[in-house]
Amino acid sequence: MADIFVDKILHNAEVEKRWIQTTHDLIKLNGFKKMLDKFLDASSKVADELYTKNTIPKRFFKGDLKITEIADDFGLKPLKRKLRICPFHEDKSPSLSLSNEKGVFNCFGCGAKGNIITFYSMLKKVKSNANK
Repeated sequence: MADIFVDKILHNAEVEKRWIQTTHDLIKLNGFKKMLDKFLDASSKVADELYTKNTIPKRFFKGDLKITEIADDFGLKPLKRKLRICPFHEDKSPSLSLSNEKGVFNCFGCGAKGNIITFYSMLKKVKSNANK
């Protein structure tokens, strides 16, 4: 019975509209950075519970993991002009650019790009395919 009640609340258009408005109001009041920090603090406990299997590093959710640290963990060392060899295609010269400030990556060779979670997921897939 409780599940039906929760389901109706979560899928109620008026509740969703109020939630969105409240979120916008809080962001205006506190600023986006403060709201993000509060969200990350609140999600830390959830991250502790849900990501104990080490599938996604918990540090993603605490905001202190740098994209260059992930690249280093996978053996992608910086070469000329801080570019790295791209693992997503046959790369002969460094073409992978990483930005710690923005948490994004971009390959000028194959066009692969995305955020820190996308980067980690793609690297895990490349690694698992290489082990087969």
